[in-house]
Formats: sequence, structure tokens, C-alpha cells
Amino acid sequence: FALRLAAKRTSADAKSLAERIKREHAADLGSRAYTIDESVFGNMGKFYRANVGPIGDLQGAKALCAAIRARGTDCEVISR
Repeated sequence: FALRLAAKRTSADAKSLAERIKREHAADLGSRAYTIDESVFGNMGKFYRANVGPIGDLQGAKALCAAIRARGTDCEVISR
């Protein structure tokens, strides 16, 4: 599992956001790495999704997402 943090229009924006969130939530995220995935959403075009993980199990991923949300950063749990 992993956490999806956001989808941005540019790779640079997604990377910048992921780095900021990693800094702001260092105590929760620890040494987990972020990845940037490229996706095309129909006629909306290309987006870059910032994810952080891996997270070993669903319950752990949900708990981590809840902790981050409680501090003002949105996320969603995804399977890898």
C-alpha cells in the first residue's frame, strides 16, 4: 500500500509538493520514499501523481493517512 498525496499538472509541481509533505510530516512518514507517477486522464491530459510508501498493510496505511489528514494534508490509500 501507499498514500496518494496529490495530482499535479507538472512533474516539478508534484515533486515539490511531495518533498514539502515529507518535511512537514517527517515524524509520521519516516524514511518512506515518494514516487511520481505519470497518468493521462482522458481529454483532461497528463497529470503527475505524488505517492509515498510502501506501507506494509491496509490498516497501517489508513492510520498513517488519518494522522496526516489530522494535520491538514489530504491523502488517500492506494494499493501498489
